[in-house]
Amino acid sequence: MIRNEFIDERTKKSIGLDEIMNNLSTLTDYGGKAKTNMKPYVREDIEELRLALEDLNTVKEFSENHKEILNELREAIHIIKDVSGSIKRLKGREALNEIDLFELKSQFMEIEKLRDLLIVSKEIYLERFKLNSSKLEIELLDPEKSGIKTFYMYDAFSVDLSEIRKTKREIEKNISLMKEKRREEVFDETGLMPSKNGENRISISKKVEIERLRSCGKVAISSESFSSLVFKVRNSNNLNALINKLDDLEIQEEKEEFKIRKILVEKLSRNVEKFEENIVAVGELDLFIAKAGYAIEIGAIKPIIEDGSSIEIKKGRHISTEIALKSKDSQITAVDINLSKGVTLITGANMGGKTVNLKMVSLIVSLSQHAMFVPAESARIGLVNFVYLSVGDEQSEKQGLSTFGAEIFNLKEVIAKSEEMGLILIDEIARGTNPTEGQAIAKAIIQYLKNKSSITMITSHFDGLCTIEGVKHLQVKGLSGADIGKMKRDVRENARYEMIFEKYMDYSLEEVKNVGLVPRDALLVAEIMGLSKEIIDSANEMK
Repeated sequence: MIRNEFIDERTKKSIGLDEIMNNLSTLTDYGGKAKTNMKPYVREDIEELRLALEDLNTVKEFSENHKEILNELREAIHIIKDVSGSIKRLKGREALNEIDLFELKSQFMEIEKLRDLLIVSKEIYLERFKLNSSKLEIELLDPEKSGIKTFYMYDAFSVDLSEIRKTKREIEKNISLMKEKRREEVFDETGLMPSKNGENRISISKKVEIERLRSCGKVAISSESFSSLVFKVRNSNNLNALINKLDDLEIQEEKEEFKIRKILVEKLSRNVEKFEENIVAVGELDLFIAKAGYAIEIGAIKPIIEDGSSIEIKKGRHISTEIALKSKDSQITAVDINLSKGVTLITGANMGGKTVNLKMVSLIVSLSQHAMFVPAESARIGLVNFVYLSVGDEQSEKQGLSTFGAEIFNLKEVIAKSEEMGLILIDEIARGTNPTEGQAIAKAIIQYLKNKSSITMITSHFDGLCTIEGVKHLQVKGLSGADIGKMKRDVRENARYEMIFEKYMDYSLEEVKNVGLVPRDALLVAEIMGLSKEIIDSANEMK
């Protein structure tokens, strides 16, 4: 089983898994990449999954009990930027510029700060979050121990660099003094003091001043316009010699800096694996904190991962549905469900939440196998190798209409791998054709799947399916205990039918045996919603 076939994009969207993933608020690009690269754990990874869930539980408990320290950790994580490009160039031993070295130095200092916080917060400093020390790298890039993130080519990097810069400073000082002396000489000779940049700008109308400057051998015309002339102080031969020497020193300085950068790259590249391990650890820490935060937000719990092939969920909730109901001041009904290898058939009332139950099961299993906590009171999950969900589009606004042919095409593929220990969930099987043939096809598929190693859950309104030997039959309690008269009155007084049904509908499941017919409630629902009595009576006569 190829892991990327665990669940397809259509199903992720339908059950709300992609929405949950989007709601994991990571703080760094590293955490974002870790989230994007999340893969489901399958049966061969069971011990890794158990460890990941245990680690997540530790992070969740830490998040709940040490909020101030958690905020410090989040702040330390938040400032860590993505320097993957610089690391990649370092790995290839490419020449790094000062921007690359600045990024690396900043990263080393930020990770060292995070590492210090984690060491103090030892409960959360788990093996998967272990950070390699960056102290040696910080010392390498900050030889003068400035403690600032900005990278500078310090004199301390080499004796030659220090000597070159010392000589440069002396020459620059002498050049400045000689230029100042030259300005003073021009003033003494002409009575006109050049500006700091060595220029005299003279209006074309000032003939005397122009003539004085023309006769001075220490200046020359550098530019002229219709209104003025600009005279520039000429450098002496000694000054030009110093300037040429300074130019040579700048070339030497560039060469020495390039040499130093090569040495830095050589030394840093020896520990690239260590830096890459830190990137992974920061991404994991960021992602686990996001997972823990989301688990706290939705009231999720750690699922127990079973060795066998069964699924036991107590008071499970489908998050997207729960959020939608809360927005309408309503509450979701948490559902208990136990599944094992073979087929479980669910029947029951229209609008009884059967489709939501399918989505809830597939979501809880998928979250569990992505090492996330699940919205339930408890959950014991036997790992599956794939999740397949087929739901009716009239109950899923996120799907396009599917034909009977498309349904059978998809079923053909999943049935072919039903021995691969997957989770198969089918809503209203074979609904897209005539009832007689649909019932026959549904019965044949159930007969085929009941002895396979996959866990299959099917909803249907067809009679006769629940008497198939070896099939577990669950039924939505529905409106069986509701006060129908009161419900009708509420419907007449409130146009929001869905709220009335949510109030009176019992969405819980109960196992039933030796019941051949599925519940007959379509006419009752139609009557409650106000369909003409004449039509209702006529339909009852035709049953």
